[in-house]
Amino acid sequence: MVLFGRAEETKQLITAHTAVCSSGRSATVLLEAASGCGRSEILAALTDYAESAGSVVLHTAATAQESEIPLSLLRNIVDGTSFYGRLAGRFRALITDLAGDRCEGASGQLRRDTERYELQREFCASVRELSRSAPVVIAVDDVQHGDQESLRQLLHLARHCRTAPLLMVFTQPLAGGRQDVAFGGELLRQPNFTRVRLPQLGRGGVHGVLSEAWPGRLDARTVDRYFALSGGNPLLLRALVEDHRAHAGPGAPRPGAEPPAGEIFRDALLACLERGGERSHQVAVGLAVLGDFVNRELLAQLLDVGREQLAECLHALGESGIVEGHAFRSRPARDAVLNALDPERRIELHARSADLLYACAAPPYVTAEHLLQAGKVDEDWGVGVLQEAAEQVLLDDQVKQAVSYLELAHSACEDPRRRIEIRIRLALIARRIGAAAAELHLADVLERLRVLPMPAATVGSFAELLLAHGWLEQAREVTDCARVDDRGAGEATEAGDEIGTAWDGGLEPVFWPPAMPMHRSADREEGVRPDAAPPVPRTQGRLSARRSMRHWEAERPRALDQYVAGAEGFLEITPLTDFTLDPLLNAIQSLLYNGAAERAAYWCDVFLRNAVGRGAPGWEASFAVLRAEADLHRGKLAAAEKGLRDCLTALPQRHRSAFEGTAVAHMVAVNIAQGKLDEAAHHLSRPMARSLPGSAHWLSYRRARGLYHMANHRYHSALRDFHATGRLAGLWGVDRPGLLPWRTDTADAMLRLGEREEALRLAREQLAMVADGSPRVRGVSLHTAALAGEAHARVPLLDEALGELRRAGDGLGAARVLFDLADAHEESGESRRAAAARRRATRLAKECGAKSLLHRAEPPDHEGRPTHLAACHVRTAEPVVPAPEPLPVEAGPNEAEPARCQELSDSERKVAVLAANGYTNREISLRLFITKSTVEQHLTRVYKKLQVAGRDELPLELETPVEV
Repeated sequence: MVLFGRAEETKQLITAHTAVCSSGRSATVLLEAASGCGRSEILAALTDYAESAGSVVLHTAATAQESEIPLSLLRNIVDGTSFYGRLAGRFRALITDLAGDRCEGASGQLRRDTERYELQREFCASVRELSRSAPVVIAVDDVQHGDQESLRQLLHLARHCRTAPLLMVFTQPLAGGRQDVAFGGELLRQPNFTRVRLPQLGRGGVHGVLSEAWPGRLDARTVDRYFALSGGNPLLLRALVEDHRAHAGPGAPRPGAEPPAGEIFRDALLACLERGGERSHQVAVGLAVLGDFVNRELLAQLLDVGREQLAECLHALGESGIVEGHAFRSRPARDAVLNALDPERRIELHARSADLLYACAAPPYVTAEHLLQAGKVDEDWGVGVLQEAAEQVLLDDQVKQAVSYLELAHSACEDPRRRIEIRIRLALIARRIGAAAAELHLADVLERLRVLPMPAATVGSFAELLLAHGWLEQAREVTDCARVDDRGAGEATEAGDEIGTAWDGGLEPVFWPPAMPMHRSADREEGVRPDAAPPVPRTQGRLSARRSMRHWEAERPRALDQYVAGAEGFLEITPLTDFTLDPLLNAIQSLLYNGAAERAAYWCDVFLRNAVGRGAPGWEASFAVLRAEADLHRGKLAAAEKGLRDCLTALPQRHRSAFEGTAVAHMVAVNIAQGKLDEAAHHLSRPMARSLPGSAHWLSYRRARGLYHMANHRYHSALRDFHATGRLAGLWGVDRPGLLPWRTDTADAMLRLGEREEALRLAREQLAMVADGSPRVRGVSLHTAALAGEAHARVPLLDEALGELRRAGDGLGAARVLFDLADAHEESGESRRAAAARRRATRLAKECGAKSLLHRAEPPDHEGRPTHLAACHVRTAEPVVPAPEPLPVEAGPNEAEPARCQELSDSERKVAVLAANGYTNREISLRLFITKSTVEQHLTRVYKKLQVAGRDELPLELETPVEV
């Protein structure tokens, strides 16, 4: 297979042998080829042919180990010859005497010259005598390693045996350390001299070799790839074939488009370099060390070689198919050379390369790579270069490379303050990898800042980073220490104030509306609805109050829309970077707060794709947890569970982070809603990070544990968790219902324990805190207030809660409200409306996958089974009074409704709303002052537009009250 494509060169050698035999005159052939291109195999083929033709063959190979031993090459030739005994013994004795001569002085030199001349004559005569019986072929492989004495003997033989049937064939590489430069020049002077060069195999030759190995049709891409990796070098090509067979096992199938370059290829490549000569080998090493950023001047300085020698070696390496231009043809070839390099020599070359590259103003990332490979920084400029290089590679999202540069810079830096700055940057970059990796750096910086004062800007950025990880107490500690240091130094307080903003506004979302101040207790007297509208002066009449309420209800959605539009505008123009990660998460969270869960999920998906494409699993986890929270807000429990399960699986198990607490908290909430209490318990028993209790993630985790206690009817245990959550939230300054609605959680537990007044107070307090924002939290607060309040005010409050939750897109919360609304209608004697609400609640609970609610799908049997309200101990003995009309809102399409609902006219929508709320056709006709047949006609058109079969299938969005 190696001789494939070498027919022309083999024919030239056979023709030379034939000419010698027929003419009786000598000939000399020099066979040159790059290493691995088959010169030894062709020489062996010639000797086999000559022996079969009856010629006397004297065949040997020179080695580098014997190149300094006088006459070692001739000794090998003579030892393997067919000289007759007496002459051969005498010849070997003369060689032994000359090789062992140690005479000194002029007499010794004269004797050596005399014996050399006698040996030349004797050897020449012996060869002539041998050629009288048959043509003689002297074949020397790798003649460049021959010792000088032997080469002189061979040149003498070529000059004085021209009339003898003698063929001398020598092989040597194209470049690489000929011991005697005069040898090649003397050969050129011989009239019967021929030079033969072996080129690389072309694509056709590679195709032929592969066809011999795997008969049949070969894919063109496969041939191209094998040619690219081997460079047409027959030895490397054979190594690739053998690697494929070794990799594929017995009965190796046909090769694929990507050949495996394994150990056989590596050994073949190193053998090529070894046979190519020491200089070529060193040039290959220099190319491997310098990598892509290389030129001839830089390579010559690194290896301390001349330009002519360098050009010759590069040409030889190119002819061998190992390099192309100034680079290796394949990555496996370069890796093989680097891995075979002595470690100390490799470190030395990388350190020297870094010095040369810095001196010629190479890009920082190129110089930094050599510093990293050397594993040390000896010069002062090295730290700065590593920092610049880290920022450069981050532009291409090479996070691990950037971390490696900064870690080396940190270990080499001697300035303690600069070391802290590098560590802070490391913590920021490590967030791309994961929260656990970043927290390791944060802990180290925190320890150092306790003993070493730093500038205000550095402390401020570090405090913001601590806040981003939820380390609230540590952030306050850092900023407080900085203020003390500033005052102790007698400086202006501006620096301390600037640092303080990192704490005071660190968790304040940019796009969250400001919370409305809480109403005074006088404004929450009995009879005043515990909603979030501004209090109406008592001097106004009912009509004026209603108009004020209608105006406020109309203005609040517009304000929320403005906040949502502002957040989305920010998300559209802001790229994802290390410095914008927290503002982006903040903006998406504000969308959740303002009831735009659908848009929040959309933006989470946008940045999730961005994070995945850029290879940032830490960023991916942050957006994945936020995406799951958006799914939880929308009642999409299955999607939330899948996202959280994938996220928890991807989080590291060895080095845990406090961030895991929030993911577990969301998963527990999902499992509780799904009725999977065993799985919730499993997640709560999951080992957590030691830093969790001191971080903001502990609040979500503690609240989730309280919800689990509630689901298991352990109300006192739940209260302990909820109270602790609220206490910590207030202590840390993050008591915001949009993030943590612990008040309604506590109120629910209070209701189970019969503490109705305290539950109502907490619900009203939370409602006041979200007066003009967070429709979801408003809905939850109104729901709890309705359950804790008086029975006659329950239905309108539940209707309003349902509207808020619909506006927020919270299907799960709406299902809970609908079940309680059904119970309230049952108590009021409106069984038809109760049945309609219960049907819709059941359908919505099934759509959400909330199996925990499905036990309420059947109405109470009035035989002792308590309703949900009775279970809360809020049922009263007061007489049932008719529920007041729901407060009217502007008629027209609702933005939360699907597009098909918006196709309804005002009249059709009014009829559909009443039908969806359980009113009969006759009741609808009386309320709208239209005939029963008109109602039926409207309903027929509604069913057709909405593509439903009846009123039980009317969209749940139609339950929002309208003015009738």
